[in-house]
Amino acid sequence: MTEIQTLIRSATRRLTAARFLETLAGGAVLGLAALMLWTLAMKAVPALGTVWWIPASVAAGMVLILAVARALGPGRDPVSVAVAIDQRLGLDDRLSTAVQIADRDDPFAVAAIADAAAAARRADVPGRVAEAFRPAPPRGWWVSPVLLLFVVGVWTIVPQGDLFGSVPTENDAMLAETNQQVNSEVEELIAIIDENEMLAAEMEGTLDELLGGLENGEEPDEAQTPEEVKREAIRQVTALQDRLQEILDGEDARMDATLRESLADLKNEGSGDADADELAEALAKGDFKQAKEAFDRLAERMESGDMSAEEAEALKAALEDLAKQLQDAADKKKDLEDALKNAGLDPDLAKNPEAMKQAIQNATNLNESQKQALQEAAAAQQQASQAMQQMSQAMQQMAQGDQQGQQQGEQMLSEMEQMQQMLQQAQAASGQCQGACDKMGQGLSQWAQNLAQGQAQSAGQGQGQGQGQGQGQGQGMGGPGQGQGGQAPIAPTPTGTRMQREKVEKRDGDIIAREMIEGEPVVGESKARLQRISDRIERGFEEGLREDPIPPHLRDVHQHYFGELKKRIDAVPKGTPEKAPAAPPAEPAKETAPEGA
Repeated sequence: MTEIQTLIRSATRRLTAARFLETLAGGAVLGLAALMLWTLAMKAVPALGTVWWIPASVAAGMVLILAVARALGPGRDPVSVAVAIDQRLGLDDRLSTAVQIADRDDPFAVAAIADAAAAARRADVPGRVAEAFRPAPPRGWWVSPVLLLFVVGVWTIVPQGDLFGSVPTENDAMLAETNQQVNSEVEELIAIIDENEMLAAEMEGTLDELLGGLENGEEPDEAQTPEEVKREAIRQVTALQDRLQEILDGEDARMDATLRESLADLKNEGSGDADADELAEALAKGDFKQAKEAFDRLAERMESGDMSAEEAEALKAALEDLAKQLQDAADKKKDLEDALKNAGLDPDLAKNPEAMKQAIQNATNLNESQKQALQEAAAAQQQASQAMQQMSQAMQQMAQGDQQGQQQGEQMLSEMEQMQQMLQQAQAASGQCQGACDKMGQGLSQWAQNLAQGQAQSAGQGQGQGQGQGQGQGQGMGGPGQGQGGQAPIAPTPTGTRMQREKVEKRDGDIIAREMIEGEPVVGESKARLQRISDRIERGFEEGLREDPIPPHLRDVHQHYFGELKKRIDAVPKGTPEKAPAAPPAEPAKETAPEGA
């Protein structure tokens, strides 16, 4: 009986697989038909719309469960399987008889079972069973792929309609076009911000608020007009631009500007090492990306040990000179000292941050805006000085061959580069916001809406004629046309701007232009930074007038007092070195008459 049972199990597995495929094909037809009806209903009624994978998953799951349940269900007992084997292999009911009398022990049963077992032991019988019960493709299997193709076609090609909705008007078309334009502008702004990870992290909350309405997809209680959609988008983009401006005016931006201004005083007289010279030039220009690249090349050369003794000595001297210049730049606080002096405070306070902060808070001759401006300038100067001191230490350690100096310098330059790139990306995003507001704001005013009519009316009533003829055969004829004069209606073309930084390569070239000046070249100390601090304090005075109004009869005195700094700066000629006051002429010697004369 073992051989018989083995054949029955093999045939049962194949019959189960055939039933599963047959049920799956039939269920797929029903499921795809239901999906087709749902797709058509969704295209006709937008309220029924949902993501495509939900109904597809439900239909596929139901069909799969039905196919498995039917395949493993009743109807495949050993007797029926043995009957099927006898019929398909032509065994004359040997296997089915043996299965039915397996419990008997009479001579007939024993002989019948032995005959059936002998037939099952034949070498070709297992192969014949596998061939006879091989699962075949169900009838009508091709219907499912065709229905699937139709469902995909209806979903992707057929446009969305509204069977029970009102007929779309011209305003609806304009509203849809406006929504598309607004979404395009917002997506472009988000793409620009996401290009920089630091900027995206800083703007995360603002971006979530900007995208809240788009992600929720909530419809307004009242129908909106294209103008209202544009105004709301402009309001949101303006809020985004305000947040970008906060970053551009924030602590990091002030520190970056102060640091670059301080590094501009670095001098490179040519040390003989190309990488060291490029590092110094990049720091003087405030290009931290180029400075980091030059620093990395220096570190690789020092780690490799391929330099000769002369090259190593030249590099050491160059790094020590750069470290000394960085330390000098960190100690130089003349601009802050001048600002404190002109604000009526002790210039020596620049050397003591805590005392300076306390003195600014206790100053009675400064308003809140002026105090804030001085504190921000002092904080930026302090952060820049600390950064230059750390960079100086890193250069000094690197000159001595210390690996810690290399790691510290690489980390600092990397942080400066990331901060600079974030500020540059924020500037580009701010310009894009302004361009988007300008583009979406065109045509919102009453003047822009009536521009075409106003132009036509102001142009007067011009007269002109235009005639033309055409030849051809047909049943109709037309005469010449005549124009009524005037001007065609015009409207402003929407425009937008985008600021981006392109990669350029510097190359040496010929001089293409020269400009001659009269007199000697202007040399001396730059007053640009002092002028910027003066402007900031002057703006603080103007804001202070709005915050704390003063009596009219004292306003001139206040303005004269706080405007003294600007007068002193304007009194110094631009770029002219200050000359020492001439020594007073010597007094002639007095003759003393002798006593008794």
